[in-house]
Amino acid sequence: AIVTQRFLKSPNRPKNAIVLNVVSMSAHTRFPVPGWSGYSGSKMAQARIFENIRFEHPDVRFINAHPGLLDTDGFERCGAAVPPGGMTDGRLTGGFFAWLATEEAAFLSGRFVWADWDIEELKGKREEILEKDLLLTTVDGFNRGF
Repeated sequence: AIVTQRFLKSPNRPKNAIVLNVVSMSAHTRFPVPGWSGYSGSKMAQARIFENIRFEHPDVRFINAHPGLLDTDGFERCGAAVPPGGMTDGRLTGGFFAWLATEEAAFLSGRFVWADWDIEELKGKREEILEKDLLLTTVDGFNRGF
């Protein structure tokens, strides 16, 4: 967050800048691993900040991206079991993050995406994502509130 704050205050910030926020799936999924509540909570807070900061800085594209289940020291330390489908290939993650930095992915600004999602499918759902305001960490479906 501090790096992002400094970047946003920079007088030399490029026009149409892109900030890719690496977030964990634990921000919005069950992550029942003892001792990791602070991690999950901080990742949710981070995701919410990046969803909303785009309204304060409309000239910057902010995207929350889960890199996939990468075989890292952090994953090993958390003690979670390896998922049935295996771990995410880091090359897939790198390619996805590179695509997020393109103009083609601009419609995902302020949204939460996963690196192992199919890019063509995401592009095909562009209008639905924008029209229904999808891929956010909100609780929807209630008529009360706003």
